[in-house]
Amino acid sequence: MTSANILVNGQSVNGLTVARGQGGSTRFEAQLLTRPDSTPTSPPMMWLEFGRPQGMGMARDTGRVQLFDDGTHGDQVTGDGLYCFEDFAGDYGMHTASAPMGEYHYEFYGIHDSHETNHINVTVTVIDS
Repeated sequence: MTSANILVNGQSVNGLTVARGQGGSTRFEAQLLTRPDSTPTSPPMMWLEFGRPQGMGMARDTGRVQLFDDGTHGDQVTGDGLYCFEDFAGDYGMHTASAPMGEYHYEFYGIHDSHETNHINVTVTVIDS
């Protein structure tokens, strides 16, 4: 994997402090290496593990979401090595006005034949707007 990005309104928010309620969706992207002929080295599964605050001293909300390179779930070009998941509902991202404030932790990685790719970690801090 060569890069991972979290985008709100098409702008990367990796490592930034952002105000909640500032977008229509949060988009998660992971780019894989491409071979010299420009075809991606595609593991069959790409994942995003997340940890986000719940607010009011509650335990963190954690889980895992699959990213896609098949023209669905926000992916625009099938088979280009860019794996995506677009969160319109606000279940994993920070774009809604009700997003809890605090640090959001995201870890991107892939799995192929029981082997994992490198992991890329991204943190975003959400404040009140």
